[in-house]
Amino acid sequence: MDTALEEKVARLRAEILGMRRGVHKGRMKPHKPLLLLAVIELLDRREISENRIRFDERLKNTFSRLFALVQQEGDWCHPSEPFFHLRTSGFWYHKPLRGKERACSELDTSGGGSAGILENIDYVFLDPDSYSLMMYSDIRRDLSQFILSEFFEIRERESLAPMLSVFGAADVQDILGVR
Repeated sequence: MDTALEEKVARLRAEILGMRRGVHKGRMKPHKPLLLLAVIELLDRREISENRIRFDERLKNTFSRLFALVQQEGDWCHPSEPFFHLRTSGFWYHKPLRGKERACSELDTSGGGSAGILENIDYVFLDPDSYSLMMYSDIRRDLSQFILSEFFEIRERESLAPMLSVFGAADVQDILGVR
């Protein structure tokens, strides 16, 4: 990988590490890292083919499938929250629906689920550097591995890694430290 690409990956990793996350009973909530894994999964399966991430059934179902693997007592499966609140990162941007620019800019919460998103946000787009990185399968794999190692305990990684198409069997063994 060339130096410019390495710098872009390092910046994205720093943004991901810097994500603000909620805490419940002393445990960091898994929602934002799981949503990023869901987006990477959809990109890897070519179900997202342009820099427009929609709050649709594919995204919600992929998030929910991953969430079920790490859900603990007190966790609620609300993909709308990370979809909305990832805007505080430096790579995730809302594209308001036409005529909803002002309402979208005034939103400060996803407001009780999907309604605020569906009524105001057309889609999310990644900053151009982050999206261009996501076009490389090896970078998607490396970012997924990074997210797993930074945000999830070993038992959670054991559940999540085999469910992500970005990883082959050898990758899963490496992630779990069995090779």
